[in-house]
Amino acid sequence: MQKLRLQEQLHEDVAQAVPPFAADSITLARKMGSAAAPVLLEQINPQGEASFLALEALREAAPEVFHSLPSRLCADIYAEALRTGDFYNTWGVPGHQLTDTANAFIGLGETAVAVLRPLLDDKRDAPLSGSHEATTSKIYGNRLCDYAWVLISEIMGRPYVYSQDPAERDQAIQALRDELNREIGHE
Repeated sequence: MQKLRLQEQLHEDVAQAVPPFAADSITLARKMGSAAAPVLLEQINPQGEASFLALEALREAAPEVFHSLPSRLCADIYAEALRTGDFYNTWGVPGHQLTDTANAFIGLGETAVAVLRPLLDDKRDAPLSGSHEATTSKIYGNRLCDYAWVLISEIMGRPYVYSQDPAERDQAIQALRDELNREIGHE
């Protein structure tokens, strides 16, 4: 009965675009623990509509199962969620405070760098919702490339300063891009 409820709630949360931190499906999965894993695993695939929420629910409910998944699968799902998001509260405030979701993505290491790298060129707005968060986002002019830059920098243990000026961040993003190109021999 709980498994069916979890599946229904997951699809309801996806249909309503509920972020992981507010998703009832994740709360339910957490209560179910590892018993939620089979239902969640059925939903996890690179093109699956519910993949991101299912992956986050699995990370919370059954961390051992989450960590057994192929890192490329997880990285692809996280990158797609980052790339297609409407609001970016799920990932935190770049340069200030990252979320557990962002830290899970960072934890995928070099596999995450590979899927984040193309996003360094994506200058679409990456707004936050909520009064304080939205104000911060507007002041900084957060963009998708900024999230990619911060996440890659965190993975590489590379220091960075999150300037309020996007032009200064663009210089830092280019420096990271150049460093990545040198590492793989593309100059």
